[in-house]
Parts: sequence; C-alpha cells; structure tokens
Amino acid sequence: MDVKTSLKHMAMKPIRGYKKYVSSRNELRLECKFTPSCSMYTAESIKEYGVLEGSIRGGLRILRCNQHSEGGYDPVPKKGETFPTDFEIYEHPPVESHSCTHTVDVEDTAKTEETDESSLFKKALHKASIIAMSATCSVIGGLTGLLAGLIVGVTAGSKIGLNAGRGTLEEMEKLLLDKYVPPRYQEDQKKSLKPLNEVIGSFGASTHDFIAETLHCPALAKIVGTPVGLVTGAVIAGIAGGGTALVMGGRLGSIMGKNFMKDKLGLLPQIAGEEEVLKHYEI
Repeated sequence: MDVKTSLKHMAMKPIRGYKKYVSSRNELRLECKFTPSCSMYTAESIKEYGVLEGSIRGGLRILRCNQHSEGGYDPVPKKGETFPTDFEIYEHPPVESHSCTHTVDVEDTAKTEETDESSLFKKALHKASIIAMSATCSVIGGLTGLLAGLIVGVTAGSKIGLNAGRGTLEEMEKLLLDKYVPPRYQEDQKKSLKPLNEVIGSFGASTHDFIAETLHCPALAKIVGTPVGLVTGAVIAGIAGGGTALVMGGRLGSIMGKNFMKDKLGLLPQIAGEEEVLKHYEI
C-alpha cells in the first residue's frame, strides 16, 4: 500500500466512525441539506482528490450546509471534469443516491438490558463501561479537535490574512469558488465565507486600506499590510479554530465513544441498510 492510499485510509476512519456512531443516530439533531450528505461528500472527495484537496472540498461543503442554504444535489466532480452550468441537473438527485442514513428508520432489534434476566451487577458494569468510554473519547476528541483546529485555523487564517493585507481577498475568494464550488452554490458559499473573511482578515484589510487611502501608496500598503494580515489572521483563526474544534471534538467524541461501547456490548440499535452504506466510506 502506497503512502497516498495509507493517508486516505487514515482520513476515512474517523469519517466512517462519525457516520456509524454519530450522524446515523442523529443525536445532534442535524439534517444535511445536500445530497450526497456532507460526510459522504467529504469521503468521496478524499477518494477522488486525496486527503488535502478532498478535505478542503469537504470543509467548504460543511460551511455552506447551514440554515441559510437551500441545499440540493451537489455531487463530487471527477478529476478533470468542470462544474455543470445547467442548474437543472441539481434539482433531481439520482433515485439510488445512498447519501443520508440519518433519515433511515431504526429497527428495534438490538439487545436490551431492560429484562428480568439481566443482573443489576451486569447493568451497572455496562453503564460504567459506556460512561468511561464516553468520557475517554470526549477527552481524546477534544484534544484531537484542538490540534486539528489550530493547524487548520493557522493555515487558513494565514492565507486569508495575507490576502487581506495585500488587498487581494476578493481575488483569492473567486479562485477558491471557481475551483471548488459549483456555480449553482457559489452564492451560498460566499455568504458562509463572508463573516470568516471579515473577522480573520480585519486587521490586514484595515491596515492596507488605511495606508492606501491616506498615503495614496498601494505598494507601501501591501508591504505593511501583508505581515500584519499574515500574523493577525493566523492568531485569530488559530484561536477560533482551536476553541471551536475543542468543543465540537469533545462533543462528537463523547457520542462516538458511547455508541461504540454500546455496539461492542450488543446494545446499539441496528439501522436498516447500514453496512451497505458504510461500504462507501472505505477505500
């Protein structure tokens, strides 16, 4: 197995775990507005484009899947393909789409401990195991999220801040949208990126604009604005990304750990067609 394939396998494991133990149980009461779902879209993007570019595509999709988005059919394009300009194809997702299992009804076929045969000791042991696994995974998920959030935040924040300090933020956004987002959903993506760009690039943009407008010297505005935007963007996005990912990682880790242990104990309700869906999350 080569390095690229190994990285894809590693990246797919947490996505598969999220699909099996979190999103399909819908404990967070989240509803994806797109087909395929965001987890499926990210998985397919990683398989098609690799871990780095696939993660970027998946991250952008998650950002535009919010309460303000209309959603719709949004498949992952194959390498070398351009985005369709005919918006009508986005109105009719294929019937065989396997995207969203969190709408599948849960079958009441799981083993249960609420029976007369179960001993109080066994119940207590199972409950303690579930709580312990949930707490452990919460800590691991939080720390992992913190690290990932810091890395992603600093990297993305540096890029945003640098372009804000140079006065090229709009150009950067346009290149990003044209490469990664179908024309049908670019307005939704712009709305999701706008508050991030405004906050993360605020110091760089204001420094650049102040010098350019006051001293009428675009070259000096770029020279001063670039390092200011680079540093402040990295700091702001790093703190925000790390903090947000710490909280979300802890929450997701707790749910995943709880349901993982329930699964091992035979207490997790089975979902019709789950294994067939999970096959799509494998390399």
